[in-house]
Amino acid sequence: MENDKDEFDWKVVVDFEQKYPNSFQEAIEKAKTYLANSTAKHKKEAEALVTRTENRWDRAMYEQVCKANRTSTNADSVESTQRKATAYINGTQPRKRMTGAVKKWLEWFDGLQKDDAYKVIVRSLKIPAGSNLYESNPCCRVQVTVNGRDFKTNYQYGKNPVYKQELGPYRFKWGEKGTFSIRIEEWDADIPFQYDDVAEFPRPETDDRFIISRLNGPVAVRDRNGKDVIVYLECDDVKPPVLAPYKEK
Repeated sequence: MENDKDEFDWKVVVDFEQKYPNSFQEAIEKAKTYLANSTAKHKKEAEALVTRTENRWDRAMYEQVCKANRTSTNADSVESTQRKATAYINGTQPRKRMTGAVKKWLEWFDGLQKDDAYKVIVRSLKIPAGSNLYESNPCCRVQVTVNGRDFKTNYQYGKNPVYKQELGPYRFKWGEKGTFSIRIEEWDADIPFQYDDVAEFPRPETDDRFIISRLNGPVAVRDRNGKDVIVYLECDDVKPPVLAPYKEK
């Protein structure tokens, strides 16, 4: 009789895990209730179930943070990652193997809450055929403006000129409304210190929380011929930290 009851109790635990694979806390509680019986005959299996469920719970919580972070390119997605990262740190899962990585991400986010100076590297420019800037050997410079503060690169020749030039500093604090714009000026070789043609934003872009994110990645500037001139920008300080793969042990 006692053996039959033990088998029945153990089957309840196993069946629950199989039927509700994501009910981590309940599965652990059922296994621990079973283990509380001193005559439990499936002790090793129950302990293994607790261990693997704790690991799966922790991994599931962490993967939610990683999934959100892979799309963290604007204020909404960054705040979504922040909420999931905070839930991971404050969660009730018994194991938190990736605490270090998640805390590092949260430290980056906390840093955005302070008024600080940011610089951008203008990597290169791509002028497509048909652009009003497209000539045999155009000579262009790039102006980047954030919150009314603008800086310009030197002039460089070519349809795909490489600048690798740092501009700034630009002031930024998370949650403050900001503006961003790009202007590309083509130099007129016949008239010193005067540009011949331009491609620019018709009006500055606005963002009420994370305007500085525009300093990282390609930016398309629609010229007057309807062609997109691409400016490649890089700013490591505004890039969310990459979260490492989950560590099983």
